[in-house]
Amino acid sequence: MRKTLKMYDNIEKFQKTTIQHGPHNSRIYLMKLYEADAPDIIQAMDELAQEKGYGKILAKVPGSLSSVFEQCGYREEAAIPGFSRGAEDIVFMGKYFSPERRLEKHQDQINKILAIAQKKITGGIRNNCEEKDMIRRCTPSDAREMSSVYQPYSLFLRSRGEGGYCTGIF
Repeated sequence: MRKTLKMYDNIEKFQKTTIQHGPHNSRIYLMKLYEADAPDIIQAMDELAQEKGYGKILAKVPGSLSSVFEQCGYREEAAIPGFSRGAEDIVFMGKYFSPERRLEKHQDQINKILAIAQKKITGGIRNNCEEKDMIRRCTPSDAREMSSVYQPYSLFLRSRGEGGYCTGIF
């Protein structure tokens, strides 16, 4: 018997830009922007989100184009300095079509985690790992195991090669 994976969202091309969308996450994710598509893709994604009733658009864009998205109602949610081969920042821009999507559902838990992390940075909490456990910086050889964290989102992590770094696409 052959095992098949059910794909919840569609991955499609708009001109040369790659997007993922579907009811599973009720959102559109701009995965890879072809810069010349920028003006048209923004309008096309807005129309698709309204047509399908999606609550959010998440766009991964080069830092140099973030202002174009801001002018169309997107706001910065995260940034990764030097993501594009160290040359340019990548900015994750979000636009909401549903007020409840804008709210963080687990803000109390996030605040607790941030407080613990801040204490660890300043040395206020001891590392209580068992001897067999280890905390270390990830390497490219960890990419496959790390990608299992993202399996529910049908996205991936990939290694950037020997001596390079791991990159999460989310």
